[in-house]
Amino acid sequence: MSRVEFATVSLRLLGLVLLLLAVPELIRQAEAFLATMHWLDWKPWIIGDNLQGARDNFGFSIAGLIVALGQTAVSVYLLLRGRWLVRLLTRIDRSRCMECGYDMRGAARGEKCPECGSVRD
Repeated sequence: MSRVEFATVSLRLLGLVLLLLAVPELIRQAEAFLATMHWLDWKPWIIGDNLQGARDNFGFSIAGLIVALGQTAVSVYLLLRGRWLVRLLTRIDRSRCMECGYDMRGAARGEKCPECGSVRD
């Protein structure tokens, strides 16, 4: 397994764990938000004045909702994309092939690695 494959699999597993941790909190905050909105007769403009009651009665907090949404967004990014982060983590030594680690000091950009055949970027 190459460094890129290892980093990709590791980041996707991290994204899955983060998603499994984020979704229950996101669901709890969404339920608390809906209960708060029902409590306020669906008048969102008065939620700022009633945050303490929403927190005490239903467990809703804006910070909790923002953290859960952010954690969900990061985990989805890691699961679906994460390419920028993989490149950042695997580009430790730019003189080596990204796939197999072959010494590519004399090779130009766009040239193929003689060991594994991947194109140097």
